[in-house]
Amino acid sequence: MRLSGLLAAGSVALVLAAPSVAGHIVGTRGPDLLLVTSRPDRISSRGGSDRIDVAGGLRDTVSCGAGSDLVAADATDRIARDCERISRRISTDSLTGGGAQHASEAEPDSFSRGKKVVAAFQVGRYDDGGAQAIGFAVSSDAGRTWRHGLLLRLTRSTSGPFLRASDPAVAYDERHGLWLVATLALGASDSALAVNRSSDGLHWSPPLLVAQKPNGPNGIMFDKEWIACDNGGASPFHGRCYLSYSDIENLRLSNDLVLSTSRDGVAWTAPLTIPLGPGNHVIPRLAADRARPGRLALAYYTQATRGSRLDAEFVSSRDGGRTWTRPARLSPESMPVNRIARAGGAMVGDYISTSFANGRAVPVFVLAQSPRAGRLRQATYASSLVVP
Repeated sequence: MRLSGLLAAGSVALVLAAPSVAGHIVGTRGPDLLLVTSRPDRISSRGGSDRIDVAGGLRDTVSCGAGSDLVAADATDRIARDCERISRRISTDSLTGGGAQHASEAEPDSFSRGKKVVAAFQVGRYDDGGAQAIGFAVSSDAGRTWRHGLLLRLTRSTSGPFLRASDPAVAYDERHGLWLVATLALGASDSALAVNRSSDGLHWSPPLLVAQKPNGPNGIMFDKEWIACDNGGASPFHGRCYLSYSDIENLRLSNDLVLSTSRDGVAWTAPLTIPLGPGNHVIPRLAADRARPGRLALAYYTQATRGSRLDAEFVSSRDGGRTWTRPARLSPESMPVNRIARAGGAMVGDYISTSFANGRAVPVFVLAQSPRAGRLRQATYASSLVVP
């Protein structure tokens, strides 16, 4: 084999094959980073804990040997059993044009039931927000193999009416046997919340519009939606699905969090505002407790109406969202936005997370302490909360 370089990257040897050469790439007996050509290659990493990237080439063959090895690969690559951790590329951006950044995919979400896993993600990311389409991928063998495609009739790239789409979220409605993907759809002068349905995760209905509003003077009126279904077999709310989102009231410079519910994923109730008190409420994450009927948990951030401070907060419901507890703070002190990392603005994330585990609500979120010695102190936190 002819090599174009063998470089030391810290304690890891970087092995590069000449791009015009396909053949047998052999690592050292220490830890290696092995990068292959665009042709079909055979990789033997030998000893050491190696990192091997064969995604994007033709059909490659990889053997790892001793050590704890990581391989990133395409679905068609042949990976030996002595490779401990394998990350398979399950989708790529095949779109062109439209002013988007090709080939790019971003912002994945997933949900599982049994051996089936369904994921949804942005395809063709725009540098100023949103994507050209929403893609999906489905596995029926616990993530070993995948099939993928695009949600049709959503954006113009897929014969739909909207210019862009963002924030895909996946849920499963056990009672009706339906997979659901909720999406924020963005038009030239409006925004909408769309839900696509599928019985198998591979064939999807056209989108149903749960809510739609013209843009306000400061832009879109919806943001940061999330979907969850009550799959508790004994629950009187079994089969009811919940869509929470930010309903942005631009004229008074605040966001409300609202909840819409459905018994079949087709017909949705008018949105009801969740009573959270004053402030700008953003980035919600909703969870439904399968073990206890009607229990919902919602974590979110509140920005003070006056001033630039942010708090993480939590509410819950035990009657399917008809009533809610009073907001409880999760942040000991309000966070000034100037102590938060920047990404076109203060950035704690597009998402946070809420789950139920053994009857307790577990929100996962980001808090920022005062910087020290010129370094930020922004970290991930979790709470374990009793939901009455």
